[in-house]
Amino acid sequence: SAEKVAAAVAGAQDAWRHQTAEEVAAARKACEEKAVEDFAASQKAWEDKASEGLAEKEKEWEARGDALRFEAEQSERRAAGLENQVGAKEASDPSRAAASASLW
Repeated sequence: SAEKVAAAVAGAQDAWRHQTAEEVAAARKACEEKAVEDFAASQKAWEDKASEGLAEKEKEWEARGDALRFEAEQSERRAAGLENQVGAKEASDPSRAAASASLW
């Protein structure tokens, strides 16, 4: 009868170990899945933030490009205005035209 009790105890221990091993495996799997989900969510949040930052930078670059184009157009207008002024002065004073021509 002691053998039956020992066998029953051993069987109960084996069943408990098996159940515990299954619970541990299930818990491990759940933790791994949660870690993968958390990483994916973290990665997506990082990518979204990076995309927002890139979009902001693109807007800044566009604004800078617009400002540089405006400055270039203004410079071209000023240069054209100066050329017109020099041309008008040369036309009104032949000695300036000769002096300007000798410089070039």
